[in-house]
Amino acid sequence: MGLNKAELIESIAAEAKISKADAKRALDAFVTNTTKALRKGERVALVGFGTFSISKRAARKGRNPQTGKEIEDRGQEGREVQGRCRSEQQSEVSTTNDIGKVPSRRDLSFFTPWTIIPYTSG
Repeated sequence: MGLNKAELIESIAAEAKISKADAKRALDAFVTNTTKALRKGERVALVGFGTFSISKRAARKGRNPQTGKEIEDRGQEGREVQGRCRSEQQSEVSTTNDIGKVPSRRDLSFFTPWTIIPYTSG
């Protein structure tokens, strides 16, 4: 199970010793400003956390099930947000959890549908 927005707001409020309303405003401001930057095609880098960027997704090849003819599926074409964690954070999160199960990539991403890719410096 992942962390939802309400749980994240509660966690931020407790950690920073601020009200939930202030934590919600801070989180909303972060999401709004990150979204604006990504829409402009800018890369958002948070030192010690990771980097968010836009990548272009090409159309994929498909097959018409009635004729068997190969076609280009442009429905999958577009832009997608990618998030890259710094390597220390990725290895820290990728260790087993308290019940002995290794978390899936989906469990690590609380901003669905962002893709988490290990961050490599250089």
